[in-house]
Amino acid sequence: MRILVLMRGVPASGKSTWIAKNRLEAYAISPDTLRLLHASPTLSADNHLGIPQESDNAVWKLLLELLEARMAKGEFSIIDATHVKHSAIRRYEDLCEKYRYRIVVVDFSDVPLEVALERNAARGRQNIESNKNTESSHANFIESNSDQNAINADFAHYKSVKESVIYKMHESLQESLKSPLPSKYKVIKPHDTTALTYAPLDLSKYKKIHHFGDIHGCYSALIRYFLYQNGADSMQEFIASCVDSTQISREDSTDSMDFIESSAPISQKIQSIAHKALLKSDEYYIFCGDYIDRGVENGKVLRFLLDIMELPNVCLIEGNHERYLRKWGNDEEINTLEFKRFTLRDLQSCGITQRDARNIYRKLRQCALYTFSDIDSTESKAAQNVTNCNESIESKCTKKVLVTHGGLPSLPHNLLLISTHNLIYGSGDYGDVSVCASSFTHNSKEGEFQVFGHRNKEELPLRYEQKNFVLEGKVEFGGALRIVTLEHIDSHFKQPNECLKNADSKNATKVTESAPTESSLESNDKIRVISHNDGFSEIYVKNDLHKNALEYMETYNLLKLIEDMRKSPMVREKKFFNERISSFNFSPKAFFAKSWNALTCKARGLFVDIEAPRILARSYNKFFNLNEMPHLSLDSIKENLAYPLNVYVKENGYLGILSVDNDEFFLTSKSDPTSEYSAMFKSLFDAHFMSLDSINFTESSQESVHKNRSENNGEKLKNKLKYFLKSNNLSLIFEVIEPCFDPHIIEYDAPQIILLDAIFNTLDSKKLPFSELENLAKTYGFKLKIRACKLLDSAELEHFIQEVCKVDFKFIESSAESSKFIESTLDSKSDKNTQGRYIEGFVIEDSKGFMFKVKLHYYNTWKALRGSIELSLQKEHLILQKMLKQSAAANPFISEFWAFIENLVAKKGLQFLQDKDIITLRKMWEDSKMN
Repeated sequence: MRILVLMRGVPASGKSTWIAKNRLEAYAISPDTLRLLHASPTLSADNHLGIPQESDNAVWKLLLELLEARMAKGEFSIIDATHVKHSAIRRYEDLCEKYRYRIVVVDFSDVPLEVALERNAARGRQNIESNKNTESSHANFIESNSDQNAINADFAHYKSVKESVIYKMHESLQESLKSPLPSKYKVIKPHDTTALTYAPLDLSKYKKIHHFGDIHGCYSALIRYFLYQNGADSMQEFIASCVDSTQISREDSTDSMDFIESSAPISQKIQSIAHKALLKSDEYYIFCGDYIDRGVENGKVLRFLLDIMELPNVCLIEGNHERYLRKWGNDEEINTLEFKRFTLRDLQSCGITQRDARNIYRKLRQCALYTFSDIDSTESKAAQNVTNCNESIESKCTKKVLVTHGGLPSLPHNLLLISTHNLIYGSGDYGDVSVCASSFTHNSKEGEFQVFGHRNKEELPLRYEQKNFVLEGKVEFGGALRIVTLEHIDSHFKQPNECLKNADSKNATKVTESAPTESSLESNDKIRVISHNDGFSEIYVKNDLHKNALEYMETYNLLKLIEDMRKSPMVREKKFFNERISSFNFSPKAFFAKSWNALTCKARGLFVDIEAPRILARSYNKFFNLNEMPHLSLDSIKENLAYPLNVYVKENGYLGILSVDNDEFFLTSKSDPTSEYSAMFKSLFDAHFMSLDSINFTESSQESVHKNRSENNGEKLKNKLKYFLKSNNLSLIFEVIEPCFDPHIIEYDAPQIILLDAIFNTLDSKKLPFSELENLAKTYGFKLKIRACKLLDSAELEHFIQEVCKVDFKFIESSAESSKFIESTLDSKSDKNTQGRYIEGFVIEDSKGFMFKVKLHYYNTWKALRGSIELSLQKEHLILQKMLKQSAAANPFISEFWAFIENLVAKKGLQFLQDKDIITLRKMWEDSKMN
């Protein structure tokens, strides 16, 4: 736990011996040990072998670094040093303040100077005696001959210090004792170790102990329980009872009556009084941590805790989410978008300040350990007779209960030696709840129990193996706030009619000894109570005000993705519209270095509304060409694909993404909604719908199209599309082709947009099936990507790749299936009619959505030629790349084309190529051959 123990005393006063006797060596950091890591013992001019002091600055720097690493995890630590001056003790204050450590000073100042001097002198003699008892080989190493014992004594004396140093330190220590240390330092003597043990509280004087599980911003469920305990169905009813019982003063009653009678907003003062009044002074309340995040009422929860935290019968335990309160309160960097985007706004809207955050964090305890004894009573025996209990009830029984946030596998002998990190996160991994709980059952004594929250991945019941109470119930996602109470057995077992007195309370159910779960809460059940005959009761409080679990996980994963992308040098973020929207794309460095992983592949045309946060628009994840990656060879993938495969024609334009933002279309290129490319996409999109205004479609002229699209049909369809995209949370992906504005490799006659896919704005890349995409295209008149064929098995895939994709051919649009398509395509390679056209290649998609590309020889060759020309312009002389030179032998037209370019440059200069795209140059070359 967060305890720093500082030893104080001159050398040889017994500090290290005290640590060893108490078996605390594993918790100690000694500067002498670090000095010996920096350098070996050094022989002085007067023949004294001692620990070198020359590296002291480096030693203390390292010591403080090691100490801070321990403090960050809340580990019990000891500094085994002299600390004879106040300044030496104060060097830890900043770290202790930062990590909320309590300082205990073990004071050896009572050890007489003469004793320390004698012990110091004895260190050499003790080492010599030890050496005499070692094996002969070791003795021979220490002693060169029997006449040098005196020299050897000096060499064995390296742990001792010079007497002059001890005198000087003793003088400094006596001087410092004249000014006592501040009260924040707990000073103890070596024989008094009570301050270094964790003693349990005795809570037997309280009637009932309440333990609350993770609240996670679910104020309504929390207050529902307190109202139930007070016999009220609403806050208005409870405040009215407080006014009647004078718990609310006369001067405050006017405000409270306004709230009661008109449901006006309750004032903070009245609310604070009411919150305190909800707790009974003869009962004790332990909250197990995780008060914030995920839920929708974080501010209200903290306001409640701020109101009650000073009460003597309240214990607030620290959970893992409370670290964000500390960071926010101290202006430290917060590395989670969840807190910054959701929780913080909620806190601020409820008037929670950074000072409030600091105050509540200071009240948090690392754990609770208490005893609870039942009092002798004949009533307990009578109660036993009327409740038909199977368990025996002793007239006097003491329970010991450990309460942590994360759960431990045993009740340690001294909790101070357990790290705060262990207490908060629990032993083992997040999914090890049952293992940890079973270990506690096995290792604990009779009458020992533990209560914890934080984790319940296995969805264990609230009471597990009798000794464990698991209070994590997914309250923030519509589960239940889990609570366990402990009462004295003689008061817990009443007459049956008394025991069920509250069962008739609205929306409350009380049962005995069942197998409870969150699902056992019926729709009209708000509270479910399961009483046990050992004084414990399990309570489930239903939460009606919560987030959808799937939506939350989507948001959480998105926030995590944003954090990871922002940290990655391989991802580029661009911000738009007052930084509300960000686009994420892999960087050029990632592209050229082929640094592909789950992160860089996801960062492709991804647009996020950072404020929401949500995916506003998205494209495909990055997918690759066949053979582009080692795992994408034909041999590697053909047997692992999910057949049949759909083969689509790959068009040669740029990517356009369409979505809806704030009831308006959001049109963008892959990275920038304000770019010229986005503007061109918008222009073509608008032109498409304008063209629909003058067209009347009927069933006879076009199947599956709505009847009578008349004047203004385009605008109506745009509005219909907008509603469709918004209600289904979809992005439409288009290939944008503009031959004049943005020519690529493949020649097109006219501008056009081609619908490629409809992808849901989620992280999983789910999209509409092709059949629904066809209907979408028909409904809105979009030109749809061409499904060229289906490949039914690996043999057809191999044949397609080897026979079709190797040849330089023109594609004739056809709806034929595999064999017919392949045959017609192979025939078309020599077809010179105008029906055919060159294409970039194909996109092949298997039945599970895995995609890869196949680029054709025609496209690859002309792309390489374009690259050579662009490189030539940069270098200011013609360069024919090595790959093209090797290809020229098999493709004579490459040599012919390059000769044409060289001739062109000779006549008109290299700059003539500056404004010429590859399609223009190719047509010039073709025209020159015809002439």
